[in-house]
Amino acid sequence: MNQKKTDPATDVEQSVRGRRKKEALRAISSLSKARDAMIADMADYINRNRDQIAQEIDSPEGYSFALQQVEDNYLNRINRVERSLHLLYRFNTHEVTTTYEAVELKAPRAELPQRICDLLAERAGSVLLEVVPLRIDDATAELLVVFSKEEKK
Repeated sequence: MNQKKTDPATDVEQSVRGRRKKEALRAISSLSKARDAMIADMADYINRNRDQIAQEIDSPEGYSFALQQVEDNYLNRINRVERSLHLLYRFNTHEVTTTYEAVELKAPRAELPQRICDLLAERAGSVLLEVVPLRIDDATAELLVVFSKEEKK
C-alpha cells in the first residue's frame, strides 16, 4: 500500500488559509447585508424628501441640503463598505472580474430624485461608486452615475 506523506507545516498552512477564507466569507456576507440595508435606507430617505430635494434644486442657489445629507450620511459610508468588500473579495479569490458602468442621467430637476431611485433599483446587484454633476441649470440636471459589479469567473 502506498501511503502519502504530508508535511505537518503544509497541513497547518492549509488549515490556516482555509480558516481565513471562511472568516473572509463571513465578513463579506455581513458587509453585503449592511450595504444593502444602507442603500435601502438611502432610497427611503430620498423618497421621503423628494419634494424638499426638488424644491432646493430648483432654488436660485441650486444647492440641496437634502442631497448633501445623502452624500454625507449614505454615499460615503457605502463607498467605505464597498472598498472593504473589494479587499475581502480579492483576499478570498483572485478569480473576480469587476465591471464598471457609467450612466449619463439627464432629467428635469423636479424628476431627478425619482430618476436616481429608479436607476439604483435597476442596478440592484451593482455598487454605486460615484455621482458626478456634469451640468445643472434651472430646468435640467445632467449627472454621470458610476457603478461597479463584481462577478466570479
